[in-house]
Amino acid sequence: MLFRSDINMRNRYFFFWVLLLVEGVFGVENYDYETKSVMEGDSVPLKPGDTKIPEDDTIQWWFGDKIIARMNKAANIISTSEGDDTGFKGRLKLDQTGSLTVTNTRTTDSGLYKLLIKSTTETSKTFKVNVRDYVKPLSVMEGDPVTLDTNFIKIQKDDQIKWKFEDQVIPTGHLTC
Repeated sequence: MLFRSDINMRNRYFFFWVLLLVEGVFGVENYDYETKSVMEGDSVPLKPGDTKIPEDDTIQWWFGDKIIARMNKAANIISTSEGDDTGFKGRLKLDQTGSLTVTNTRTTDSGLYKLLIKSTTETSKTFKVNVRDYVKPLSVMEGDPVTLDTNFIKIQKDDQIKWKFEDQVIPTGHLTC
């Protein structure tokens, strides 16, 4: 015979396991990043911001699954040569604050950049960089249709596209797809 307290306990365990499952399945993706958008050829600074880098820490900058720059503050070592193998040759600048600047950006530089700070604990900060192609002027006659191409290879689920005309956002209701 089950008592009311046994039923309540089973319901609590069931609820706990459901929460654990939901957190395990849906908690995997981390969309906590700072977004930077630049035009091709511009520089993009990626700054640790409030993230402090103590003197005895080491930092690594990652682009995708590759280390592109690293710093060991205690040994006074700053290196961006790892980025040479990933197409950044001569275009990375890393300073004493841990800020990384990508100069002369290319559309292939778009993606996630991760700053990993290693000491007694590990902290990280992620940036999503979008490098846009040169905007080519387009002339059309009034009343003629215009096709505008994003030139993006793959648009992600959470990405947003805003079309502008002379610094005014065009409401999506006016676009035909």
